[in-house]
Amino acid sequence: MSQNSFVNLPVRVRRQPSRESFSIPARSRLYGIEPREAGTLWVESLTSYTNRLGWMHRVSPKVLVAQELVPHLGREYLYGNSNLGSCCRGGWFMHVNGNGSLAQEWSTILEQLTTRSGLLSLTSHLWMGHLSPRGHLRVMPSWCPVCYAEWKEQKVPVYQPLLWMFRAVTICAKHTVQLETHCPHCQKHQSAISRRTQPGYCTQCNIWLGRTLGQEASGEVVEWQQWVVHAIEEIDMATANLECFAWENFFMSLATTLREKGMPTKLARFTGLERARLYQWIDNQSAGYTPSLEKILTFCYACGMTPLQIMRNPIALGNCIAQSVPRSRTPQPHSLAPKLDRERCLELIRAVLDGQEQPIGFTQAAKRLGYSASALRRNFPQECSLMTERAREYRKQRKQQREASVYEEVRQAVITLHNQKIFPSQSQVQRLLSNRNLLTMPIARRALHDTRQELGIEREK
Repeated sequence: MSQNSFVNLPVRVRRQPSRESFSIPARSRLYGIEPREAGTLWVESLTSYTNRLGWMHRVSPKVLVAQELVPHLGREYLYGNSNLGSCCRGGWFMHVNGNGSLAQEWSTILEQLTTRSGLLSLTSHLWMGHLSPRGHLRVMPSWCPVCYAEWKEQKVPVYQPLLWMFRAVTICAKHTVQLETHCPHCQKHQSAISRRTQPGYCTQCNIWLGRTLGQEASGEVVEWQQWVVHAIEEIDMATANLECFAWENFFMSLATTLREKGMPTKLARFTGLERARLYQWIDNQSAGYTPSLEKILTFCYACGMTPLQIMRNPIALGNCIAQSVPRSRTPQPHSLAPKLDRERCLELIRAVLDGQEQPIGFTQAAKRLGYSASALRRNFPQECSLMTERAREYRKQRKQQREASVYEEVRQAVITLHNQKIFPSQSQVQRLLSNRNLLTMPIARRALHDTRQELGIEREK
């Protein structure tokens, strides 16, 4: 068959699909992971979401923040916070979960990087509205050890609910145990943005923070905290179709009540707040002051009404005050001293006194055990005295060893320079030391002069 025989054969052309037939979704720079418990009262906080996003990319969340978020933040947030490590340990990053401009900007940047919308709902913006951004959140994160243990057993992602970030919330509503704020092992606070540890592990010593049992709260505290969660849940439900909760209506209702004759005095007696402070609440534009969520909830609890109930029926607040008896002071769990576990205390004390643990004073031991130093000394006076004596002797020996090591290092540096026919001046000696600041120590300067005199290159003074 000749080549011309192929001329009239039909040619099959691959049809190119039009752009209208399908659309490729835009690629995101970061994984658009789904927040935990979105749309519920137990929604994940924005700092928790940021931590999980970092580990999803197999990088430290601190590195993720430094490379992907910080360059896009406004300069006003970075002024005075250039040290990212100290910001992770401090409370600056906790504002990411708040209702201020930082939370809005942080969520917007993450939405652009992940192409996932609605991340502002991981902050307190919806609940706090236009209240002052300060005073609502904790300075450091807290957690429920029982929740951590359950999530790990169920093999679901460990996270930190936004609810735990509020100062007003001090116990876990699911397990009625107090939220913890210090690692039980190293007794340190947790960082809002992790540097090297996975969620659920101590950000300072990498110890697992989950436990099957926690410190149970008293009945009064549980009642108060259940009321707090109920009040926040009402606010959450009221903001289902709103951009944020309208606290202005709450202050308008309060102002209506304060106009009634004798009501300011009754409200002050009921709530324990001064009349001047109550007027600051309703006149916050001129006074430049708005109360925190904890203050508002404490006020409402004393009145026997939730913030939403006061907003919807301002007359009911006056009737409730006129017909009710003042409640007792709102119980605070941090005022309750934990019951001392003598066996656990003795175990650590014996380990220290027997040399199995590094010598520490009873104050350090109390912090490690989670008790006050006075409680430990009251229960174990002789043991605490022995621990103090051992710790003092241990520190004295360490100081002597350190000084001897510095003295010998400086001496050897002077001899080395002298053998090289270089005058051992202070600047020359500094170049050979492990730490250039060693010569600021009196023992190091004495070693410098003693060795020079020994080599005959300096006269005795």
